[in-house]
Amino acid sequence: MRTIRGFFSDISTKTTIFNISGEYYNYFKNMLRLKKSDLIELFNNTDSLQYKTKIITIDNKNITLEVIDKKHISNENNYITNLYQAIIKSENFELVIQKATKLGVNNIYPIITEFTNHKFDKNGFDKKLERWHKIAIAGSEQCGRVFIPKIHTPIDINDLQMPQNDLNLVLCPYTQAKQDFVQKVKSSTNFNIFIGPEGGFSDKEMSKFHSNNFYTINLGKRILKAETAPINILSIINFLKQ
Repeated sequence: MRTIRGFFSDISTKTTIFNISGEYYNYFKNMLRLKKSDLIELFNNTDSLQYKTKIITIDNKNITLEVIDKKHISNENNYITNLYQAIIKSENFELVIQKATKLGVNNIYPIITEFTNHKFDKNGFDKKLERWHKIAIAGSEQCGRVFIPKIHTPIDINDLQMPQNDLNLVLCPYTQAKQDFVQKVKSSTNFNIFIGPEGGFSDKEMSKFHSNNFYTINLGKRILKAETAPINILSIINFLKQ
């Protein structure tokens, strides 16, 4: 039997029988063709629980479900990863959100850099943020997480208060390989990962990173695209922290 998962913020340990309507009603009833007695696993992004629910009735507006079981899910990383990703072409940035979510990232900070080519419309940001959030939700649903990474308001890198006391990683294809990289990752519990746009960070931005003692790394002999680099470094950190 296929496993259907969904995010539902209103479910809690006190919930027994409840209704779902609106967008999720359409998704479960019309797209997935769920029927009475089918099971849905839900999470609320707050309590690390997964709720197994069963469809009791379906009418023209609501799906009524009953909570039949709940269990604690402990598949989150035991460290924090914050991704500072330069805004890139829309579909590529959405790919980053999707894959970073599945790799366990906790926060995504879209940043505007000197070489950011994508024109960012602040007036239309609410719709953009809503779409990004839905992509993160879908990523968590698919990979079995019960938490959704927070996607923050885009910020100009010049206005960014540089984080301290964490392992701050800047991906730069032209830096020398660091012999102590593996040990630094294994001994750290908080990571801030900075990924530039196509063309990378400017000299001024790199100078700012260096003045704040950021750790510059490359990921091998090949130059990775802006949407590939975060997937690569997050996978490496996940592997080293196992």
